[in-house]
Amino acid sequence: MRISIAGKVCFVLLIIFSSVLIAITAYQAQRERELVLQVAHSQAKLLLQSYLDGAALMPTAAARQALGERLTQHSELVSLQLLPHDPAGASSSPAMPSPHGYQVVERGADTRLVLMQSLGPGWFTACQECNLQHSGPQFIRLEYSLNAAFDDIETHLLTTALLLCLFFGAGLLLALYIIRRQIVGPLHRISLAMERASDLGDHSIRLPVERNDELGRLSENFNQLMESLASSPQSPPASGVSRS
Repeated sequence: MRISIAGKVCFVLLIIFSSVLIAITAYQAQRERELVLQVAHSQAKLLLQSYLDGAALMPTAAARQALGERLTQHSELVSLQLLPHDPAGASSSPAMPSPHGYQVVERGADTRLVLMQSLGPGWFTACQECNLQHSGPQFIRLEYSLNAAFDDIETHLLTTALLLCLFFGAGLLLALYIIRRQIVGPLHRISLAMERASDLGDHSIRLPVERNDELGRLSENFNQLMESLASSPQSPPASGVSRS
């Protein structure tokens, strides 16, 4: 199967575009994910600090619980829990924070940022009932939803991919037009002239030399060949063929 020059160029450009598209999409996904995690971590820390500042001054456990319920009305805050400290199981718990200060937990299509902070004994300065109820060290666990942010990332990636496809499509059409006009067309004219000269013996064919590049020099060399053949005497046809 013969493949034209334009087809080969299109194939090479398609491979280059696919590689560039994959690289740009992967880089943008990584950058936007890091940005989303940074913003979500900052918001989760603010919510957690607001709860700690308010809960430490609440006089009763009911008031502290009401404060937690008000904070969980935040659109992205999933849960806010006070957990007993377990030194034996804390290191193996999947909810323990990573070196970044948080951990991303994926449960199917649900993705959450988990933030935990340890609380020492007597942390509830205004609530003796709370101090008696939680006499030992505690952990406060906050879960922040990342679903909406990651959905925005997918939308941005899709938009970027579509824009790149449109730009590449326009560039590919322009490249095909230039290749066809500047390379394929002149080569096709030279090929037709050579076929006419060889099949019909017409040595009066001349090609216009309009360019100062390889194709222009090829046309000039073809014209010189035709002039040489036209000025040379024609060889008589062979009378027979010798056979051994």
